[in-house]
Amino acid sequence: MKPIHLAALLIIALYVVAGPRLLPTTSDWRTELLHDLGNDKPTTPTLNFLQAWARAEGSSPECHNPLNTTRNVGNYTVINSHGVKCYETANEGRQATVETLRLSYPGYPELLAGLTNNDVSLAMDGLASS
Repeated sequence: MKPIHLAALLIIALYVVAGPRLLPTTSDWRTELLHDLGNDKPTTPTLNFLQAWARAEGSSPECHNPLNTTRNVGNYTVINSHGVKCYETANEGRQATVETLRLSYPGYPELLAGLTNNDVSLAMDGLASS
């Protein structure tokens, strides 16, 4: 994941509060990611937070890497100078994202706790600190 700038954080905050209420489906990457992180009952604001973050990252859906992680998992192609990966499968991309979010980089513990506990404010604080 690359650094998120203040303008992107503001867009994410506005999207969480006022964005469309996207209902999860059984194949929704957000619900699958949150499940893998330990959140089996995500709230709409948590889902919107992930959707807004993915939009701010600008990843292509074909890369199975909505949060633009650089983790080496499975089969991938490096797609930019930051080392962001394009994974062959959704499972590889999700595994890489889970591994990344569980790292102890600045802000990541708060980000992870916010996502697993449906605390978007804490997740936002973690993302801003990362």
